[in-house]
Amino acid sequence: MSQAVVAYGIGATKAGTSWLHRYLSSHPECHFRAIKELHYFDAVERGFPNWISKMIAGDRDRAANRGRTDAVADHDAWLSVLNAKREDDAAYLSYLNEGQGNARVVGDVTPAYALLPGHRLKQMAALAPRTKFIFLMRDPLDRLWSNIRMMAGFDGRGGQQLENKAARLVEQVLKNPKSEAGIRSDYVGMLRRIRNAVPGADLLVEFYERLFTPAAVQRICEFLGLSAHPADFDTRVHAGRSLAMAPAQRAAALQMLAPQYAHVATEFPDLPPRWQAHLAELGSLKTHPTEGGAG
Repeated sequence: MSQAVVAYGIGATKAGTSWLHRYLSSHPECHFRAIKELHYFDAVERGFPNWISKMIAGDRDRAANRGRTDAVADHDAWLSVLNAKREDDAAYLSYLNEGQGNARVVGDVTPAYALLPGHRLKQMAALAPRTKFIFLMRDPLDRLWSNIRMMAGFDGRGGQQLENKAARLVEQVLKNPKSEAGIRSDYVGMLRRIRNAVPGADLLVEFYERLFTPAAVQRICEFLGLSAHPADFDTRVHAGRSLAMAPAQRAAALQMLAPQYAHVATEFPDLPPRWQAHLAELGSLKTHPTEGGAG
C-alpha cells in the first residue's frame, strides 16, 4: 500500500478545528490518534517548553479517569516523544502512522501551527511524499471573542466575575494587538506565511461559517482523496453559551480587526454573510466613529 497522506489542520484557533478532528477521526479511511493537538512543530520551534508536555499529561490523566485505555496509550506514546526534547521527525511520523492499517490519511490538528514561521511550515510540507494543509477561518470578531471567552474560562455559567475577566482580556488585546489572542487573529500574516510555504494544490481554506455543511465536507474529502462519509452537523465541539461583548469594546475590536476583513475580502470575495455584515458595520463606524452599537 502507498504511504498515507499526512494531513495538517493548522488553525485558526476557535474556528472549528475540534469538529474537524472529530470528523476526520470518524472517517473509516483516516487514522487520527486520540490526541487532537500534538504540538510537535511548535514544540520544536520553541525548544520543547514544559507546558506542552504538562498539557498532554493532564489530558492523559483525564482519559485515565474516564477509563479510556486506548486514549491513555496514545498519550503515553506521544509523551515519550515529547519528553525526549529533541527534533525527531521520524518519531513524529512513526507516531502518526502507528496502527494506520489501510487508512489513506493520517494527521495532526494543531491550530498553533498557523503561527509558525515560514521555514517550519516548509518543513511540514516536505515531511512526507504527500502532505495536505487545511486552514479554517472564522469571522475575525467572532473568533476573537470566542477565544477570549475560552481564556476567561467562560462556559455560560461563570457569572459576573468571568464576564469582567473577559472584558479585561479584550482591553488587553486592544492595547496590545500582538498579544496571544491578537496574533491568533492575524489572518493577513497567517495566510501570507502559509501560501509562501505550501503549494496551492496542497492547501484548502474553508470558512467556519460554511464548515458544517455537506458541501464543505465534500470539499474536504475530495481534497484529501477520501470517499464521501456522513458528518454530524448537530454537535458542536467545545461550544459555550453566548455572551455579548460590551458595545464600546465591540466597536474598538472591530476597527482593530479591519485589516483582517479587508485582506480576506480581497482573497475571497464571496464571503459568508456574517463577514459581510461586519464589513458593512465597519463602513458605518468609519462614517459615524462614535457609534458602536451592540450586536
